[in-house]
Amino acid sequence: MSAILSFPFYGPSRRADVPVVEVRLDPRDPQFPSQCPTLKELRQRLAPQGIWSTFSELTNNRFSDDPTMRFAELLGHLALRLQQNAGHRVEYLNVRKSRFADWRILVFVEHAHADVGMASVQLAAMLLGPQHSAVASAYAQFLDYARAHAMPAGTVALAQAAKRRNLPVLYPGRPPLNKTMHINGQPYPVSALQIGQGVKRRIVDGHSLNAANSAEELSTAAEALLNDLFPEPSAARIPVVAVTGTNGKTTTTRMVAHIFRHAGLKTGLVTSEGVNLDGQQVVHDDAGSFAGHTRVLTHPDMQAAALETHHRGIVVRGFAFDDCDVGICLNVSPDHIKRGEIETMAEMEDVKAAVPERASKAAVLFADNMHCRAMANRITAETTWWVSLTQSVEELEQLPGTGQRALCTIAVEDGAEWILVQQNGARYPLMPVAELPVTFGGAARFMLSNAMHASAAALALGIAPQIVAAALSRFEAGEEMTPGRLNEIQGLPFRLILDFAHNPDGMAKLVEFTDRLDVNGRKFIALSGMGKRDDVINQQAAEATVGHFDHYFCKDYTPSEPPLQRALAPFMQQALIEAGIEPEKTTLLTYGKQVLFDILDTCAPGDLLVYLIGNAEKAVIRDYIDEFRESRY
Repeated sequence: MSAILSFPFYGPSRRADVPVVEVRLDPRDPQFPSQCPTLKELRQRLAPQGIWSTFSELTNNRFSDDPTMRFAELLGHLALRLQQNAGHRVEYLNVRKSRFADWRILVFVEHAHADVGMASVQLAAMLLGPQHSAVASAYAQFLDYARAHAMPAGTVALAQAAKRRNLPVLYPGRPPLNKTMHINGQPYPVSALQIGQGVKRRIVDGHSLNAANSAEELSTAAEALLNDLFPEPSAARIPVVAVTGTNGKTTTTRMVAHIFRHAGLKTGLVTSEGVNLDGQQVVHDDAGSFAGHTRVLTHPDMQAAALETHHRGIVVRGFAFDDCDVGICLNVSPDHIKRGEIETMAEMEDVKAAVPERASKAAVLFADNMHCRAMANRITAETTWWVSLTQSVEELEQLPGTGQRALCTIAVEDGAEWILVQQNGARYPLMPVAELPVTFGGAARFMLSNAMHASAAALALGIAPQIVAAALSRFEAGEEMTPGRLNEIQGLPFRLILDFAHNPDGMAKLVEFTDRLDVNGRKFIALSGMGKRDDVINQQAAEATVGHFDHYFCKDYTPSEPPLQRALAPFMQQALIEAGIEPEKTTLLTYGKQVLFDILDTCAPGDLLVYLIGNAEKAVIRDYIDEFRESRY
């Protein structure tokens, strides 16, 4: 039913500190139930089928007189009670209207097993719906399934004891980890727990405590076991840095991992381009959410974690950690806003804020972005780090927020730019901007911002300033360290830069960079629209480039599977023309190797070409360029 959308969070989330099923109800949908039974009517429905007695405690609750809200409340209570009847220790329930779309009703139901939680919501909807006359068999099937996946008492005792001791917990025998974590080729049992992270993790089995006879004895045994394994809570945790924002997430996360490795730590790196374990790529697809993060946090060799955390994972999957040591928010811009999902900048800001809100040691925020500034009063970390490309130390000290603060900004000394840090009452220069190769001598201000956020994260974790500076002085823009981000191709008589910029903010930052470059010849750009973005975003992306180039090649990205459904090159060309670019300064193209060759053939010595690529092109573009170079020079 489209009027009832549900999905599970696998760990703590922006919604709750426990795993929940989020249910979104749309009363405007024609399929939304037109009527909702009262509690008396519900009893009359279920009593003849012999299942009302298990829900009789509902009479202790007061439900709304409004049928729509009552449906949501009953749905949540029924789903929770269904799980409890099957032996699942769940308690949390929250029903409310959305703060960003007050027509939407949200129900959050705790689960101890994602599949069971989802099944409980589906069965609860059946109990309230017109098909309620045949639910007795469905209820029996649910109980059989849910009981088979209930955690034993010893596992529950261990999980509760770990929570009291502030120890991180993951469940290798529950979805989705049961699909990826195995022991001797077999899935872990539902009774298994991972306590701790990475190299500090321990796998324990709740069945080992079941010899105890009472709940009190189980609790005592669990406390004793965890005290032996982890005398101090810090003994269970590795440094975890989570990075979110609209633009710059992947590069900043790579920078954090580079600093960690330079400090001698075996580091797990997760980005939208995959999972890297201490330098070895093990996943090549987007991994910037729960599943990718657990690949690092469950690996027995990892000593640190750098985790890109994109908005989609925050919205529908939750976190693989209860807290991260450092949470970074680089920026918030309108990209990814979509009708029916995240529809406003206020909601996007709320989503992104979930990462720095979960930071324990430090939240790192970009002071030059109004949405990041608005997060300040939501931070509970020990320290808030403010990063700015334009504001002075004195200006940054006036920003809102509670607790300690540290600052990272730019200062000019003897005509040269330096990264300046103020931390723990001390103020010191970290390194000259000119020594950051990824910034092209300071021209790439967005790369400088990324480096400053990564520096703040590392300094917040106690990594020595000289190690941070040394690491970043060896971090270069190129295929190895920043694939697809400001990759300058050598061996051509003109300058060719490949980049992934695709949204208005990214385009604006790219244009700022090219405007700072010394170019003797002409400046060209080959740009594309994004099929996953709406027309407004694509139009604004095109407009951000207006007036900064001598000619505009409007092309499409090389299609992946399924084939290209809509050619956006004509739309981008029209957007440029409507924004004031003369039609003769644009060229309409399609996609593919020959299109690239035609554009490259246009360039002469001294020219600059910025060529924007998509994920599908990334795998072939370098081979195409090598072929062009060999055929022409």
